[in-house]
Amino acid sequence: MKQRKLTGLVFVFFVLGVGCGVGQNNESKKQISVSPEDAILKLEQMNVPFSKKSFFEWIKQGGIKGEVVIKLFLQAGMDPNLPDRDKYSTTPLVYASQEGHLNIVKLLLKGGADVESKDKKNRTALMSAANSGEIGIVKYLIEKGADVNAVSKSSGTALIKASVRGYPKIVEILIEKDADIFRKSILNKTAKQYAAEKTQFLSKTDPEFDDYQKIYNMLDKAEKKQREKQKNKEVRDRSAETN
Repeated sequence: MKQRKLTGLVFVFFVLGVGCGVGQNNESKKQISVSPEDAILKLEQMNVPFSKKSFFEWIKQGGIKGEVVIKLFLQAGMDPNLPDRDKYSTTPLVYASQEGHLNIVKLLLKGGADVESKDKKNRTALMSAANSGEIGIVKYLIEKGADVNAVSKSSGTALIKASVRGYPKIVEILIEKDADIFRKSILNKTAKQYAAEKTQFLSKTDPEFDDYQKIYNMLDKAEKKQREKQKNKEVRDRSAETN
């Protein structure tokens, strides 16, 4: 039994080394290529069926072995934009983002996943990462061109989701990337209004109170800055008209 476990572990790390370039120089990386047939064979050797169901299960599971498996799925020809059969038709990238699997997010994007892929509720990977508090994934998706102002069917944005959930660092990142602070949800509330409600509802001794207070203060500051900027623009426009 121990021998079988050891053999399986060695195989996983062998595939990881080949797939992710562990211990290889750039020249050797160029020489290594895995055909779809070889990738499927390796999946079989790992007792992983090449199926849509298995693909999504491993995206959700993550971990080192999950990264190896997903890389093999992509090498075998699995569509990285294939929607799940759940009621929302959730995409692989949305799943990986909400589960916090940064390396799988990278593999999917490298394999051709659309950074703006959406489910039936128009939720993007960035919204899912913001809603789950995944700072690293939020940064990476923005770096890869994710729209910080994408809107779901409930009029939710990444900024609103991060504000509701109480993630000040993500709110800060989104504000820096020009997220729309005036956008309102389907309940006609801005991110700032959600944060304000939380500070009024929570006790000051609650561990989450400080986070929501930080969020409110950041959004309030950003709002004042935007209004001042708009006011100055209007003054300049009027001055230009009179001249």
